[in-house]
Formats: sequence, structure tokens, C-alpha cells
Amino acid sequence: MNKLFVFIILSTAVLGMDVSVSNMQPQSMNVKIVIPIPTLTQYEIGEKSLQLPRWADATFAYHQEIEKIVPVFTIPILLPPDGTLPEIEILYSQSSPDSRLPQQIRDRDFHVDIDLPLLHSSQLISVVAAEDFRAYNTARILIMPYAEGDQRLEEITFRLTFPDKHISGGQQDMDLISTYINSEMATDWAKTTPMSLNRMSQALPAGQWFRFPINYMGIQRINSSSFPGSIPDSDPNSWQVYAPYYEGQSLSFELSNTEPIPENLKAISMKTSGLGDGVLSGDDEILFFARPLNGNFKSNGFTHPYGIQRYYWLCIPDQDSQTANNVTPLQSSILEATHTVSSYEKRIYHESELHNQLHSGKNWVGEKLAGPSSIFSLNFIEDHLAVGSEIMLNALMVIDYDAGNFQHILDVELNGDPFNVSQYNGLYKQIVLSGTVGGDNMLRDGPNTLTIAYTSNSNASILYLDSLRLIYHRQLAPSSDYLFGLLDLPGSVNNVIFHDTSPEFHLWDVTDPMAVQEWEIANDQFKLAEPGIRELIGYTDDQPALVVLNEASNLGEPQLRRTDVQADYILITPEIFSEEAERLKVLRETQVPVDERLSVKIVYIEDIYDEFSAGTQDPAAIKHFLHYVYFNWATPRLRYVLFLGDTDYDYRNITGQSKMIIPTYQKDGNTDVSSYSTDDRYTHIASGEWDRLPDFAIGRLPVQTADQLEVMIDKIISYELTPEPGIWRNTITLVADDPLRPSRYVESEHIDDTEGLARIIPPSIHVNKVYLTEYPEVQDPNSPYIKKPKARDDFLQKLYNGTLLVNYLGHGSPTVWAQEEVFTVSDLGLVKTGMRLPFWVAGTCDWAKYDDVNSSCVPEELMLMESNGAVGILSTTRKTYAVFNEILLSDFFDFLFPEVDAGRSLRVGDAVMMAKNITAGSDPNNEKYILFADPAMRLASPVRKGHIDSVAPSVFQAMGTVNYEGVADTSLAAEARAAVTVYDTPTPVTRSFYISSTNTTGNISYVLPGKRIFRGLISVNDRDFSGNFTLPKDIKYSGSGGILRVQYWDDTGLDGSVFIDTLKFMGTDSTALDNTGPEILFISDNMVLLNGDHFSANEPLEIEIGDEQGINLTGVAGHGITLAIDEDWENALDVTELFEYDLDHSDMGRLSAFLSEIPPGEHLVSVKAWDSQNNPNEASVRLEFFAANDFRIYDLFNFPNPMRDHTEVTYMLSHPADVNYAIYTLAGRKIMSDMQGFRNQGFNSFPWDGHDRFGNQLANGVYILVVEADNDDFGEPAQSLQKLVITR
Repeated sequence: MNKLFVFIILSTAVLGMDVSVSNMQPQSMNVKIVIPIPTLTQYEIGEKSLQLPRWADATFAYHQEIEKIVPVFTIPILLPPDGTLPEIEILYSQSSPDSRLPQQIRDRDFHVDIDLPLLHSSQLISVVAAEDFRAYNTARILIMPYAEGDQRLEEITFRLTFPDKHISGGQQDMDLISTYINSEMATDWAKTTPMSLNRMSQALPAGQWFRFPINYMGIQRINSSSFPGSIPDSDPNSWQVYAPYYEGQSLSFELSNTEPIPENLKAISMKTSGLGDGVLSGDDEILFFARPLNGNFKSNGFTHPYGIQRYYWLCIPDQDSQTANNVTPLQSSILEATHTVSSYEKRIYHESELHNQLHSGKNWVGEKLAGPSSIFSLNFIEDHLAVGSEIMLNALMVIDYDAGNFQHILDVELNGDPFNVSQYNGLYKQIVLSGTVGGDNMLRDGPNTLTIAYTSNSNASILYLDSLRLIYHRQLAPSSDYLFGLLDLPGSVNNVIFHDTSPEFHLWDVTDPMAVQEWEIANDQFKLAEPGIRELIGYTDDQPALVVLNEASNLGEPQLRRTDVQADYILITPEIFSEEAERLKVLRETQVPVDERLSVKIVYIEDIYDEFSAGTQDPAAIKHFLHYVYFNWATPRLRYVLFLGDTDYDYRNITGQSKMIIPTYQKDGNTDVSSYSTDDRYTHIASGEWDRLPDFAIGRLPVQTADQLEVMIDKIISYELTPEPGIWRNTITLVADDPLRPSRYVESEHIDDTEGLARIIPPSIHVNKVYLTEYPEVQDPNSPYIKKPKARDDFLQKLYNGTLLVNYLGHGSPTVWAQEEVFTVSDLGLVKTGMRLPFWVAGTCDWAKYDDVNSSCVPEELMLMESNGAVGILSTTRKTYAVFNEILLSDFFDFLFPEVDAGRSLRVGDAVMMAKNITAGSDPNNEKYILFADPAMRLASPVRKGHIDSVAPSVFQAMGTVNYEGVADTSLAAEARAAVTVYDTPTPVTRSFYISSTNTTGNISYVLPGKRIFRGLISVNDRDFSGNFTLPKDIKYSGSGGILRVQYWDDTGLDGSVFIDTLKFMGTDSTALDNTGPEILFISDNMVLLNGDHFSANEPLEIEIGDEQGINLTGVAGHGITLAIDEDWENALDVTELFEYDLDHSDMGRLSAFLSEIPPGEHLVSVKAWDSQNNPNEASVRLEFFAANDFRIYDLFNFPNPMRDHTEVTYMLSHPADVNYAIYTLAGRKIMSDMQGFRNQGFNSFPWDGHDRFGNQLANGVYILVVEADNDDFGEPAQSLQKLVITR
């Protein structure tokens, strides 16, 4: 993008309109809209600056009539099956003066750069038809709050009236259309599929099918040597060769919703020899004309943008009665000639695909010409040139996108003679060369050279040759590379003159490959009584190339082009991933609860290519297949599609590094904003050619190997069937960039928009906030950038604690969130979610740019983590705009949690699809969001509900005891548990920051969650639960809005959540005071750690803390739980969030902390904690740390030692391993050995009775015990020795 598009929020909270519906009738309804006062947002466009009013749910459009960018509210509605628009009657409206719309924008490129929709109406409210959504016609109500000049609309009530009589439809997808405001009246408005779409494709014959590649244009030969095995026992006169229906072109991505998709293959003409006996043998052969993938000479297109290989097909039909399509002999006309033709048009195409400047899109360019001077040369050999014919040249050059504004001079020569061409600018950064010169013998029989000389005024200038076409005339004579080209027949009867032919020369008219004619030439002449342009190929008997056949699937019995199949869910995968695809199919069909089950069809990408693009890799074949499924497979219609496989922008592996498995759609553009990858284009079906709304949910698992896919499928299955219980399932973490850096402008929208998302999240869910304004700045000593390492640490800690969902808004790249580096690719090794797998959402730039051939992005790495990282991700493949991100993600959160008090989430794919459907005016921005997840997955949020019956006292006092009780809405199994969390009142804050560019101070306001007061586990008896806790001294002494949440579960999978958010705080209870701090113990594997013990950075350190008055968990004034290494309290870790009370206790609990970043060696670990009355205590232990990747056995002991008849051997393992042990004499002789088998990380033990391998008792003495462990992840086994003494 060549214009900077930046947002500056000049005030804080961004609000949206309030919509209410009343007086609902069968054909009419009243709609009331209240529009709050907007915030003011500043936009920088190049050197220009303008301010626009902004609402959270309003998008922007460019009004051509007044030449202004205006905010627009849109409300999607459903229409009757005949598409009749409703009438709108304004019942009431209220406006107020507001002149904040900007001046006119005369730069017409502005709206192109940011893909703004165009407005053609100035009405306050209007309704316009929109794309279909599945089986429904839709429209959008447009509301222009500034339609009345300097007045701003504040409130409007209007009536929508639909026609009394309309064509009735059917009922479909009632759960999906519920998002439309008139869904209740539209229950029978689903359209039926047009009959034309049910028209079946031309049936191909059943039989034995062979597929074979075509690499060169020309005549091909099939004979007995072509078959991989025995020759089929069938009459070869019935055999048929088929060509791709689209010949050398790629398939269209834009498909009609009223006409069926094109055929896959077409029967082409063949010439047979020696088949009169009904057997293919000896010199018998079948000849036919074929062209390779690249080489569409009839048009300007030459190179197929997607395919690597083109295939033709041979069918040996089951029924010999089929008649093959044979080449038709054509005799010379006996009429008198009106015109004589002695030459044909020959074309030389040159198009080298070498560079993709944007690493995006389908546009590749060829040879690089660098300033200040470079030369491109094209050499070719010719003969039998037509004397005096014109020579035409067309060439397209492309200026390097990153180059500056330099001078570009191009000079063309042919065989050293100047070739006069015109040079003019084409599309963006294109230079077109075009010229025609007279013959003048510039071309020669023999070698020829065409040169393009490039000169510039800078050595930094770069130009690329995109394509070149040279057209001239050649005599109709045999050629070593075929006589091939176009013949213009101007007269009613044309005498065609040939040169140097022989009886072995043959001339075919291949204008229509399905109706090829062979001209019967006599005496080097042939007369044709037809004008027009013919495509000819001439060959001699020795030129046809032998075809090698490969047996293929029976296209006469298609797997996909059928109407007797139904699927809710399609998995598109390469066949090599079939085993893992089957596991996901079983999950969705049989393992999830009955009401969640879907019918699943596994479809191999190889079959899609075979049946829809004749075997050639073409992403549009996937679109054609899904179009066929949508309109031809049985109902209910398709709802979900999942791609199993990675992809990139290099469809043809030009770089040699492509990882293409399931291709995506690459949208071309001139910038890294307008060019992007998207899977959405596969879902635009119902509205036909110009559809831009998804009609089903789509996701992708970006894997390259079956092992990687196994990791992802393992996580999905475990997440769905056996999610780890805990409060993480009721927690969402919101991360937001600060208003400063990297822009020189203030960008408060990241936090403001995140606050908007927080207001959407149901109050039953706890929200963590990691806002970068809350953390101190640290100057990076190695760069000019500011970092915020404590924000990074806090975020990683919250991941470790567990969170259902993570959302980030701010600046980013494929490897970094925020210039301050709140999360980077370098932090992946520190991500330790375990199976508390979060779903990640990131409204930032490029974070999910997974389609680069040279690198991966962080989302891919998170998905590939085994039992860790992510269960799904929604993020962007290219640069996006904050205003459109906020609109989309607000709708996504709205749909994801459809109930105010939470409950079961919507399937993530449905939430994404519906958010994209309801969001108007930002289609390109929306398309950049890709879903790395199973689209049919639901988040693991608690499903069931209940209520809290009582909380006493009604007003809480510091240091007082609180009792509560409640009930779940269903009976739970024995030993059911509930996690209880209590939070203080939320805190509104205003933060100030220094704006260096203006030397001023800015402010931003938001609400921080209340401090955690209590977290513990309680038992649930059938449905009932109760408990108590002590309030710490550090609470707010006044206010309401405190929250108590109870999340319950049992071993059968039942779970739910209840909450109350009206807790009140006031005063202090001083009846029970003490002055003793908590007791603190360090534990590993249920054993208390002592000074000198060894400890692996690979295992968690457990810290037990107890106090009769409870533990202070608020963190206020430093009164939390902190952990310091080597008494470095300035950089101590706040581990308060990790603490949880023991089951049914409010006086003792524990936390587990990973200390993986501690360097190996001896370190003092210290912990400080406070009780609820703010009495502190500190405890320390000195441990010998070793690295997480240090595989070892440590703390090997046996007791008793000396032993008599029995000793117990204990040891610690740094990693899980297979263990064996042996006993040796001091001289090194092995006495006995035994295998212990697989043992877990941490503490292990085994007994020994003092006998050798023969069962004999060993004599008194000193022996050596050797324990050895083996782990495949480490090259060498670990070993530890211990002296063992026997005394009897």
C-alpha cells in the first residue's frame, strides 16, 4: 500500500448502536436504533490528515457524490425467496448538530487502497440487496448518521414491511439465520435449488482408465509399449482419449448459482492405424493432438498459474459398443480459389517465472534487469521464413515494487537492427513495449537474436521482464518442432500452398480438438471453401511422441460427482493423511455426544483434481467440487470443511521450497495489503460469480507430515472428549498494545477496542487483562527499541495458569506481538499450557502468514506443539486495519458466546462464518482471517448452569469470614469438585503517557479486573455445594461489583458454572487478629526439599503455604506471593495467580512454578507470602539446578545402607525413561542386573534383596549399584552409581 492508513483515537470508550425490535407481525416489524456519541478518530493518508467519527459497529464507505468518507451502520435482513425488498417507513428520528465529518477527499485512489465500499445514495436510511446466505436472499439496511449535512442521527425508529404475498420457500439452517433481526418471520423463506443446477454432468463411460502426463505440444502416440502391464483384452476401436475440458487454462474461481459447473473431460479426435483386427499389437497405434499445461496460444494467457503437470486420459470402456471420436479426413475443394495463402502465423512466447516480488499472490516475473544498464537476449532458430512479412513484438516489463522513482529506457534490437517500439505505462508499475516492423529481412533463416537493452539513471533501479510475444509468418513447410500456428483464410475459397512436403507429412486442423480434420494435401496444395482462422499442426511420421500410461481411478464411476451422497462435514486431505483423517471422522460421527454428531465425508485432494481439473493441481478445482456438493449432494447441506495440509504462495514450486499440500487462494495485488491468501473464496457459493459471503465454515490444519497431523488431531480429540478440568475453562485473557510505538501517532484503539471485547464477554467468565500500559518500559541495550519484559512474563504466566481463549489487538508480524515484544517466536520454548489448550485470536498484521515458503509463523508453531500451545487459532495472513479488526472480532465474540451467562459456546467455525457474514464493508480485511482449527469444535467452556442460594454476610468486611452455598442444575457423580474464585470490585483507572512527537502527555482510561481474593477447591454433594473463606485486609473498603464464581465438574464430563457479581465490601472485622505469617514448604514429588537437593528445570517446584487466617492473594501493595532467585527481590516473580487452596480448605494450599530459565548450578530459592491480616513470612531452600535438556539420574540412595536382607533403592529421573540396574563387585564383575521398564519423571524406587541372578545370597562386602536410564530424545543414556554395603 502506497498510502499510510493510521488510526489515532482522540477519546476513549468506543461504543456501538443499540438495536431493539418491537411489534413483530407476519410481514412487518418495528426497529428502534439508538446511536451514542461517537469517538473521534484521526486518519493519516500520505501527507493528508482527517478526522472521522467512529462507532464500534460502524464501518466506512466512500460517498462518490459528495467525495467524502462516511461512517455507515449496516443491519443484515432476510428476504423472501423472490428477493423482494421491504418498504421502509420512518416513524421517528432525532438528530443533533455535529459538523465533524471531514473535508472532501479528492484523491480517488484513497478508497481503492483501503478497499472501502462505494456509496451511491445520500438517504438517511435505505435497503440494498446483498449476497445470498446459503439458501436465503439477504439485504442490508444502511443507516447514514451524517446524511443530513451537519446533523448527526441520535435515534431512529422505522417500520419494515414485506409484501403480503410472496413465493413460499422451505426451512433450512434455522440456527444460522437466527442472527438476522427478522429471522422469526423468515422461517419458510429458504429458496429451492434452481433446476438447472441439478442437471447432471455428461456421464463418462465406466471401464479401465489410464492417466498420462503431457509435457510438450504435438502429436502423441499410444501403442502396445504404452501400457504398464498387459494390453487390455478389448476392442481398441472403442477406446477413447480425453483431454481436460479447459484445455491449457486454469479453472474459474467465479461460478454461477444458476448453471452447473463445467465438464471435467472432453473426448478428443484420434487417428488409429492397424486396428481393423480389433487388437492393439505390433505397429498398431493411436495418434492424437495434445498440448501441455502452459501454452494457450489462442489468447494472451500462456502460463498456468497453479499447475505443475497436465494430464490426458485413456478410457478402455467396459462396453465395446462405444464408438470412438476419430479424426475426419478432409478432401480439397474442387471450387475455384478466390485467394491464395502460403504462410501461417507463428508465435514465440517467452515467460520465465522466477520472482514473486511480494511473496504473495499469483504474479511472478522473469529475468531481472538491474540499473544502470542490463541486456536481455532471446535466441531462436527459424527456417522457411515468409519473405517480407511483418514482425510484431509485445513485451511486459515490471518495475521492482521496492525501487524508487527512476528513469527507465528500453531499446529493442532484432539481429542487431533497431526494432522500433512504443513504451508506455500499463497498470501499477508496469511498462508495456509494443511495436510492428516491416519484414526487410530482419529475421533470418537460421539463428536469430532478440535483445532488450535497459538503461537507468540509478544503479538501484530494477526492472523485470514479465512476458514477451514475438509474432511473424512462416511458410507452410514441415518443421523439426512441428508446423504449428494460426492460418488466416480470408477468402470464400482459399488455395493453401505448402512447401517441401512428402507422403510422410500430415496436416491436421485442430481448431476444435473434439472435431479434428486431416487435410488431404496433393501436390503441395489444398483448397478450403471456408473463410476464418484455423489452428494447424503439421507433422511427419517420425515426430509423434510415445505415451506412457499409468492406471488411474475409474472416472466412469466417480467418487465425488454424485447425487446420492450427503455430508455435514467434509475433510479434504491427501491420501497419505487418511489414517489421521479417519480418527477425526470417528470423533465427529460417533464419539461426541449424540446431539453433536455430524455426518463426515473424507475426500482426497487427488480425487478432487482427477474429477474436477483432469488431474492438474488447481485450487479452483476445490471450489468447483464444493460448488457441486452444495448444489447437488443430498440435504441437509454442507456446513463444515477442514483442509488437512499446509500450503504457500508457490503453487508450482518455482522456489524449490514449496510445501503445497492443500492450496489456498492467492489474491493478486500490488502491495502486501491488497495481495493476500485466503481460504474464504472456497466458501463463496450461494450468490454466484460475485459472492463474497461464506456459506459454510472452513478451517485448516497447516501440517506437512502425518506425524504433525497426529499431534494436532491428538489435541483436538483430547480437548473435545476429556478436557482438563479447572478454572482455565472459565477464563479469557485479553492482551492489548499500548498507544505508543511504532507509529509516531497515538494509537489508543488497541486498548479501547479490547475494552469493547471485554464488555461482550459473559460476566460468568473471568477476564485477565494484559495491557502494555500497565508495565514499565525498559530500553533494549542492543537496539533503539523499548521493551516491556514484565508484560511478556505476565502473559506467559497467564498461559501457564491456563486460559480458555487469548485475544490480542495491536501491532504485529509473523513472529512478534508489539514492538515491546509481549510475545515472540523466541518465547515458544517458554509456553507451557499443557492440555489446558487455549484458542488464540489475534487482530494484528501478518501473524498467521503461514504461506511463506521460507519461514513459518508463530501460529503454526503453536499448533504443532505436542500436548501444548494451542487447540486453534484465528488470525490474519496479511496486514489489516484496526477499525475492521474490531468490527469483525466484536461480532465473533458475540456469536461465540450466544448466551449472556455463557454456557456452551458456538462452534468456532460457525462463529467466524457468521461474523464475516454480518460485517459489511470490510470483506478484504475479513478474508485475511484464517482459522487454524477444526471448524466444528466448540470451546471447552462450562456448559451447564445453576445458582448461588446465599452469601453471608450481605456486606463483606476485611478479615471477616464469608460463607456461601448453592446448587448445580444437574446431579453430579460422586467425588465431584468445584473451583471457587472470588474477586474484589473492578477498578477504573486512567493512565498517562508521554508523547515524544508532540512533547505532550496523553491519557487513556479503562477498567482493570478486581484483585483475586480467594481460589480453592470444594466438594460437590450431588448438586449441592458450600464453603467459606477469609477476606484479606487488602480489599476495597467500599464498593460493589465483587464476583464469586463456582465452576463444577465430575468424572463423567458434566460441568457447569454459576456466579454472582453483586458482592459488596465495607469496613473491617477486627474480632480475630494474630501476628504470625504463613508456613511455607518446598516440595518435589511429595517430599520436602532440603538444602543441597538436586532439582531439574524440567519439573515444577511445588510450594505449600498455610495459615489459619488464609493467604492474601490480592497482590495489593506487594501483599501477594513472590519468588526470588538468589535473593534478587527486585526481579522477583509474582506467583500469586498460581496458588490454589486444597480441597475443602481455606487455610492451606499450594502452587507449582516452572523455573526453566534458571541457569544450571546452585541457587537459593526464596518465597515470601502474607496471610489475610498482612503478616508476612519468608522461607528459602538452596538447590542444585540442572538444565531442562540435561538428561540425568540424581539423588540415588538406598536404605538401609549397610543392608542385611533388604534395601530400598530410590532415585530421581529428570525425564521419563526406560530404567535398568546392575550390581557389580569392586573389581567390576557384574553380579546381577534387572530391567525396571518405563519410569516417569521424578521420584522412583525399587527393592533389592541382596541375591545374585542365580538366587544366591551375596557375601558381606562393598558393591557398586549402577542405575541406567534410556530416552530416545537423548543420544546417550544417563547413569548414576552408589556404593552399597552388605553386613549380616
